[in-house]
Amino acid sequence: SNEHLNSIAASYQSTWDEITAASNDGDDDDDDDEEDDDGLRKAATALLVNVGSYHDPPYLQGLAHFLEHMLFLGTESYPVENAYDAFLSKCGGDDNAYTDMEHTLYHYCIPQDGSSGEKTVWKALEMFSAFFKCPLLGGEMAERELNAVESEFELNKKDDECRLSQVMSATCGMDENAPIMGKKYEKEGDESGSGEKKPFHPFAKFAWGNMNSLKTEPESNGVNVMEELRQFYHAHYYARNMRLVVLAGYELDEIQRRVVQHFRDVPANPRILNGEANSNGSNDSENSLNATITNLHPYKLPFHPTSLAKLYRILPVRHHHTLTLTWQIPSVSPHHRSKPADYLAHLIGHEASGSILAALKERGWA
Repeated sequence: SNEHLNSIAASYQSTWDEITAASNDGDDDDDDDEEDDDGLRKAATALLVNVGSYHDPPYLQGLAHFLEHMLFLGTESYPVENAYDAFLSKCGGDDNAYTDMEHTLYHYCIPQDGSSGEKTVWKALEMFSAFFKCPLLGGEMAERELNAVESEFELNKKDDECRLSQVMSATCGMDENAPIMGKKYEKEGDESGSGEKKPFHPFAKFAWGNMNSLKTEPESNGVNVMEELRQFYHAHYYARNMRLVVLAGYELDEIQRRVVQHFRDVPANPRILNGEANSNGSNDSENSLNATITNLHPYKLPFHPTSLAKLYRILPVRHHHTLTLTWQIPSVSPHHRSKPADYLAHLIGHEASGSILAALKERGWA
């Protein structure tokens, strides 16, 4: 229907900042500056899915990240492993993806100059679109990709920022009814035998995932990891839950025609609702739109009062000393236009006479 085509059609400006941020995010794109200076015009595409590590099942933490990895390993249209990466590399393009707490972003760029530029641009878009229509999600590739996730985990263990982040998650005091492992858990918000609700916040989850959280312990508890992976994909990867941006040096009508051509088969609604197949293409708008909304309001603040007013000392990997002070404040999302947190950041980070920094410098502490 036109409704779900419009849901996935390119929004050429509103989320371009996601592409820019991703291109400059971390060490995954260290070579971007050099590649952007090669004089070639490039076309670029980014697709954001409104699902992230906050949506991981408590008994399969890291699942959203694992799924991000799996989408690159082949589709029904292009079943050869890593065919998409090989094509982009051959054409001088590059790609990447990341899983955040509330969303997952996939993006790529490819040169559009030269005699075959236009042909390769649309070929890349076709191959990319298959991620969201017909990924393979199985086979021996899954075991190898689990090893890749494990390798990332081992690297993160040596990163002081990542270690600090995980310590904060592990000590926030909001994981009582959401153990990292074990499918026998009380659902979020369920009442305990005492009649009191146990505290929980998705911030307490283990977002990275590793071999232990995605294979060893789930399988020992009878969890079919690959079946859970497919259900997660079917429940969250649908057009109403995505935002697509396409940037290319062609007429907008042509870009839209190509987007419709390649993304028309992405289902408008979840393939699975409440664990059951939604094979009839039901347009239950309320259910589909609410299926993946990250509503953190019921969870309230992420740090339980018993976890505050504490000092944690963390042994660093690198030889350095850092002091990190953390306050939790109410969500500023309702005030996104006035940005009150930016005012606080400006006042605290002010460096002129009379500022916090000036006082620290006077004491030789900064």
